[in-house]
Amino acid sequence: YQLTPEGGGVHTFTQSIHAALRAAEGDSQHEFVYYATPTAEGPPPGVIMMPAGKLAAAQKRTIHRLRDAQDRLGAPRMGPATWFERSLNEHGVEMVWFATNYSEDCDQPFIFTVFDVEHARQPWFPEVSAGGEWERRHYYFSRYIPKATRVIVPNEAGREQVERYWRIEPDRFLLLGHPTPEFALDAGAQTPPARDALDRHGVGAR
Repeated sequence: YQLTPEGGGVHTFTQSIHAALRAAEGDSQHEFVYYATPTAEGPPPGVIMMPAGKLAAAQKRTIHRLRDAQDRLGAPRMGPATWFERSLNEHGVEMVWFATNYSEDCDQPFIFTVFDVEHARQPWFPEVSAGGEWERRHYYFSRYIPKATRVIVPNEAGREQVERYWRIEPDRFLLLGHPTPEFALDAGAQTPPARDALDRHGVGAR
């Protein structure tokens, strides 16, 4: 869950998903636990704020480096759990949905959300390649996509791209279109129908 509007489409997506899950809680047999990345405003009621800051980031990097070294040596993973892993266990979480493009290590089955893979498709653009950005994205996607129980993509084009670059079985994909923001739906409900607008400006049907 991402709280700040600076997240753009990710913010819209998570806001819509969060609202839909909240509305479904009463009729669902499942219990939902919500996590959010930190903001100055703090989390909404019922949302767990994840730790932030240099210390939290350093602790997580240390654990990841230890695990990467153990994986390369073929050794079983041993060492401390991350804050997120401990929290999931404490709350009895059985399935995790990362509804943003931010994920963490966990032993539970999880759903990974992909908004785009432009670093793989167009690596010559500096915004997805300069300053190690390509390497960071490649490491990140390669770490989580292959292990995901399901991978959410917005459409068939997104499915084809992820399947091409990461060789994911077709039945592991879930197609979930990006929702239209509520403010856009509200604005649309207050404007005349499209046909009336075309008629007013003398635009004929084709």
